[in-house]
Amino acid sequence: MRVIPLSGRLDAATAPEAEAQLLAAIEPGAQVVADLADVHHLSPGGVAVLLKAAKAAAAAGATLAIAAPHPEVRGALEAAGLDRVLPIAPSADAAAGALG
Repeated sequence: MRVIPLSGRLDAATAPEAEAQLLAAIEPGAQVVADLADVHHLSPGGVAVLLKAAKAAAAAGATLAIAAPHPEVRGALEAAGLDRVLPIAPSADAAAGALG
């Protein structure tokens, strides 16, 4: 399992770096956790990054989960429907368990 810690704002300005980190971790059979414990703002650009990573993981036969989002960030994830696409867990350890 590979945990990718993200921090600060996940928006249009930071999306390219976050996307590169997540996509680099996705390979066939990989278990990847996007740790959002230190992300305090999630814009539509950040949601797009997570959705792109989810699609890349599915295409590669990998799994992706989201860990430890703050309540505001979790609300943005749920509003975008990502909670129906990716497991969201309260911690990186719990996310690892959700991935099997």
